[in-house]
Amino acid sequence: MAWVIAKWLGAAALLTGAAGIGFEFARKYRKRPLDLRELMAALRMLRNDISYGRLPLPDSLAEIAAHFPQHSGTRHVFAMTAHRLNAAGTEAGEAFVDALRQNSECWSLHEEDLNALRQFSHTMGATSAELQAAAITALLGELSDREREAVAERDRFEKVYRTAGVLIGMLLVVMLW
Repeated sequence: MAWVIAKWLGAAALLTGAAGIGFEFARKYRKRPLDLRELMAALRMLRNDISYGRLPLPDSLAEIAAHFPQHSGTRHVFAMTAHRLNAAGTEAGEAFVDALRQNSECWSLHEEDLNALRQFSHTMGATSAELQAAAITALLGELSDREREAVAERDRFEKVYRTAGVLIGMLLVVMLW
């Protein structure tokens, strides 16, 4: 009797583990468009603050970060950049790239998305307000294209990974039974 219970528990654990892996892959596809939308909203706020000269860059970044949830990658990157800028001798682009590097695991962004942000960092705080606003507008266009691509990938792969995780788990249970 104990052997039968152990087999059932093992089968349930195997099925749950394989399904969990599939759901984790699916979550990354589901989360990327959301992360890109959130990032674009933050960049629009930054562009407005820069265009109207409302606040110094560190204060603007800190205020923008406060608009996003605690667990948000956007919040972490903007808050860390603001904090680093308040420290003496740090350039805005350098602080932004460092914040991206340290918080990239908070996002489901691809390396190409992060590279676009790194390219933008060269103009951040180093050029005139007009050039910075133009750079943000160009970045928003690029991120918008990437968001459309991410939605297409999500629609194509999210369900596949969820289903594959469950089916692989079932296959392993049948094979090992």
